[in-house]
Amino acid sequence: MGVVIDDYPDYLLDLTYYLSDSRTKDEIIQFLIRKSDLKLSEAELVFDDLYNNRIISEFQYDRNERYSRHKLYYDLVSTSSELLDYQERLANKKVGLIGMGGMGSNIAMNLAAAGVGTLVFSDGDIIEKSNLTRQFLYTENDIGRYKVDVAKERLHQINSEIQLIPIRESVSGVDFFYRNDDLNSCDFIIISADTPAQIHDWINTAAIDYGFAYSNAGYIEKYGIVGPMVIPGETACYECYKFKEYSKKIDQKEYEEQGIEHNQIFQAPSYGPLNSLIASIQSNEAIRYLLNFENKTKGIRLLVDSENYRIYEENTEINSECSICGELQKKSEIYNTREKSLTDIYSDDSDLNLNDAILNPLMKHLISSHDTGTVLELGAATGKLGKSLKQEGFKVDFNDISSEMLENSIGDSNLFIGDFREINLDKKYDIVICNNVLDYVDNLEHSLSKIKTFLKDGGYLYLTIPHPLKGNGYWDKSKYNGRWNYEKYSITSYFDEGVFRKEREDSKGNVILTGLENHHRTLSTYFNSILSSGLEIEGVYEAQPDESLKNDEEILYEKSSKIPYFLTFKILNK
Repeated sequence: MGVVIDDYPDYLLDLTYYLSDSRTKDEIIQFLIRKSDLKLSEAELVFDDLYNNRIISEFQYDRNERYSRHKLYYDLVSTSSELLDYQERLANKKVGLIGMGGMGSNIAMNLAAAGVGTLVFSDGDIIEKSNLTRQFLYTENDIGRYKVDVAKERLHQINSEIQLIPIRESVSGVDFFYRNDDLNSCDFIIISADTPAQIHDWINTAAIDYGFAYSNAGYIEKYGIVGPMVIPGETACYECYKFKEYSKKIDQKEYEEQGIEHNQIFQAPSYGPLNSLIASIQSNEAIRYLLNFENKTKGIRLLVDSENYRIYEENTEINSECSICGELQKKSEIYNTREKSLTDIYSDDSDLNLNDAILNPLMKHLISSHDTGTVLELGAATGKLGKSLKQEGFKVDFNDISSEMLENSIGDSNLFIGDFREINLDKKYDIVICNNVLDYVDNLEHSLSKIKTFLKDGGYLYLTIPHPLKGNGYWDKSKYNGRWNYEKYSITSYFDEGVFRKEREDSKGNVILTGLENHHRTLSTYFNSILSSGLEIEGVYEAQPDESLKNDEEILYEKSSKIPYFLTFKILNK
């Protein structure tokens, strides 16, 4: 297990070099005493702490033990604090392979070598000479023999300790899974066969009925594909997303016609190096699933470009209208927990969000340059910012579309419930605050003109929007050491304005709200709309995290220090 230790003493770094060779416990304790001012009892406590947290462990490598190097790897990537026998767990698992061509045969070699206890593999084809560019389990002498027969022989030579169950038959209908108990009792199934077209419907139906997880490995032109991994009751199933495989114009009848092979002489390309790469990724995902590690392809399909190695992700979501998952979603305990709403998120004081962490401090700093005056906060949510300004002597009124948001507002403030575009106020304000509201409205210039009516002449509007550079992009993030790590942010379609769906994360990086629709607009659209509304921009600010956040909220700091999340305008009402 990889561990990050901040502010470590110098002797700990020396200890890592000292442990380049195997040492006894007594030798390690004596080394700690020599390299520090620790007493014997203190050095023993340090040793126990390092050992119990698996920062140091007993030397496990045995060149005569088959899985010794794999065990070292599992120990490295595991986030569990317990010493688990992952190899024993694999030995008790059963994996099915549908198709023993380029993908299936290479995956089978990886899983056999890794010690998966039972492999069940199905294919009705014989070996042809054209297979040999990518199906490395077979040789020229095997041409004309059934793939599964040869596979059993070769896989047994790789690992004689595992059980191998060949099925000399290709999938021809959903009943194939029902009458093959060796398959339907698998913990995980990998499908690499690409015909007939309905094969994905068949395995999906069987997976739902028998409860096994499955994934897909194959090709789309020059792209290798892995996933999505389907876990019944937990992820979207094939029925949820299959129509996205084709044009949005396709209807049910047209989809069913996909099962008819109109061009029966067409043969899809297949390329050995890409085949090996995709088979390795899928093998890794299967092993990680069997060992309860985090899976990248859980509900996600990866497309790997064979020319430049770029990886694209396609997310699948449970469709509430799906005849299978819609019902499972109602029944499964996984979905019994009420999904958080925006009200829940903003009201939860136990979890810091980006508004509280970086935006509100900026707003308080900007507004503190004014003498105390009257303030109207539009879209105030729970009113945290406005309440803090009241403590500074400002007279603050609140507006929000939700009465739940403002039910805890305090003091003698006026509360205006409803869409700000539809309320009329006799009072005008020195300052109007509008944070992260205008990305939810469709008519930007009309909204700005309405806000202008709330301002005194010479008053100021502090307008914050989600930073347009972040609008239509996504984080490339991965989970290791028990936390999400944000590696890079990709901007995909900055100039495409319109309504987009986005997610909301908590301070730990976990998605807690999905399907939020907002308007993405470019910087020039915002600037020009503000100016055409008769307002004058005096300043533009990008909220940055304070260094103190790095220690207290590491993930929030990591995200907000790499890309700007908010853009704030200081605007004068001339």
